[in-house]
This record gives sequence, structure tokens and C-alpha cells, in this order.
Amino acid sequence: MTAEFVVGEIVDITIRGARIHAVHGDPDTNALTIGIEHAASWTTAVPMVDSVTVERVAPPEWPPQAGDLWRDRRGLLWFARELTDDDDEPVVDLVSVDHVNLYQPVEQQFGPMAMVRREQPDGGER
Repeated sequence: MTAEFVVGEIVDITIRGARIHAVHGDPDTNALTIGIEHAASWTTAVPMVDSVTVERVAPPEWPPQAGDLWRDRRGLLWFARELTDDDDEPVVDLVSVDHVNLYQPVEQQFGPMAMVRREQPDGGER
């Protein structure tokens, strides 16, 4: 199961019915090593068993950077652009090619999103 995921992806992990029995794991088991970067950063291995659900939240390239081109689950293209907020701080938002939709890329309400192209600082693409 771990081969389905890519390093750098953002996921939500749900563990149902978990009971703590020990603080050490078996390195030979099938496990997904995760990093939590919200409060205090740490990593741990999570065994991929029936009681564990892993849901993709965002691809490794998330969040969007100015100049990016993204595609949503319906196939619609989105452009990332940099603006300034009310405090003149830079902020990146996404605008759909039809200009009907506009949102700040805090969550993937149109996701899953996939990056189509990212311009590199030297003018190249990725």
C-alpha cells in the first residue's frame, strides 16, 4: 500500500479503534512514515492495516506558487497569482480560467488538484 503514496503528499490519516500497547514498532512491517508539521514537528510509522484510512489532501507541490497552473477534479484549469492583502502582505490565490471561481489555496475545495506546470526562478518549467 505504501507504494501508492508519494513523498511530500499531504494526507489525512484516520486510525479507528486504536489502543496503545507499546512504544516501539517493528521495522519489518508495512508502514507509512508520516510527518506532523502543525504544532510540534515529529514523524512516526503507521502500519497500513484495515483499521487505518489514508485520504489524500494535497499533492507534494501544494501550496500553489505564483505562476503555477493547476487542474481541478473536473478538468478546469486554475492559475496561481500573487496579490497583496489588506496589510500589503503577499498572498497567493487561484483563479479559474473562466474567472467564475476564485479562492485562496488554504484548502482544496475543488480538489483533488494536480499541478500542471510550475515555472522555475530561472525561467524554466517543472
